[in-house]
Amino acid sequence: MYICKKCGWQGVVRGRQRCLACARKYIKEWRKNNREKSRAQHARWDKKFRLERREEYNARARRKRNPEKVYEMCKRRSKWLLSGTATRLELIEIWEKQKGLCVYCGKSAGTPRFTPHDPRGFDHVLSRAAGGKHEASNMVVCCRPCNSKKGLTDLRAALKSATGQG
Repeated sequence: MYICKKCGWQGVVRGRQRCLACARKYIKEWRKNNREKSRAQHARWDKKFRLERREEYNARARRKRNPEKVYEMCKRRSKWLLSGTATRLELIEIWEKQKGLCVYCGKSAGTPRFTPHDPRGFDHVLSRAAGGKHEASNMVVCCRPCNSKKGLTDLRAALKSATGQG
């Protein structure tokens, strides 16, 4: 039988002798007063968890996704793509001009999708977030891994990093 000296709670505790309510309060207060240490500690735990228990980590990440948020993001992207002037023929022309090879790594960009509202195998040189337009003059052939790595950077910066120039 354990009796908490702070709140007077009585009960049977397995493992470490402590009142869970008081421990929770203490931890919350510590995290508030030590934000940087707490964040660093959480980052270390997250990295270890991600490496050692990959499947469990991925399942947890899937549960955290908010379907409404994902839907809104897709809606915004579709609206942006539909507002652009890129046509199917222009996409085919870009693909043939670059021979289906990724601008960044030179490998095959895979199977293209030449639909202007959902282009696969292409990248926007100036991203939507950076104010780029969905136009043929702003598009290049790109494989999926390079497109992911590029993120919000512009073409010149991405090419420099791909070729090793600093």
